[in-house]
Amino acid sequence: MSRSHRRAAKTPPWLGVLVDTDERWSNYLYILGTAYPRFLWLFFEYSGDGIVWLAIALAAFFQPRATLTQQTLVLNFLAGWALDLVLVGTLKFLIRRRRPVYNVAEDFLVVVAVDAHSFPSGHAARVSFIAQFLILCLGRAYPRLSFLAMYWAVSTALSRAAMGRHYLADVAAGLLVGVGTVLLVSKVH
Repeated sequence: MSRSHRRAAKTPPWLGVLVDTDERWSNYLYILGTAYPRFLWLFFEYSGDGIVWLAIALAAFFQPRATLTQQTLVLNFLAGWALDLVLVGTLKFLIRRRRPVYNVAEDFLVVVAVDAHSFPSGHAARVSFIAQFLILCLGRAYPRLSFLAMYWAVSTALSRAAMGRHYLADVAAGLLVGVGTVLLVSKVH
């Protein structure tokens, strides 16, 4: 018996139905996404990239006028950024769900071995964490920022499926990882 047959035999029928539904809806969103220029999706992808946000955080930390409070917020952000990276990497390593077959990997910014896996979406986790972190820190002073941050996070997360990088379940799981990350960081804060 082949390896895939043994795995399929262990899979409960309800899980197979969920996976099939996820793949079907994800494929539908991907087909809809192909009607838009790829650079639009790449904009969202780059805006949610971890290296971009690491650079922004380090620039904010080392800016000459940064107060101790601001630097503390940046350190909390960096702790969440690192925790997000560890959680997503660990889940990808353990679950090892393949990316959709229609994923175009040539225009990835950086691909590491664990990033070959699809579940959960690291971009979705990251933007979920970043948006919620911004809302916690700045939402009262800048209420419109809360709306913009959530709009950006949801748009970026959905763009992952529209680009064919992830399935919708990967995106949903990533958003939940982001929620967990911000809850953990805000408890420590």
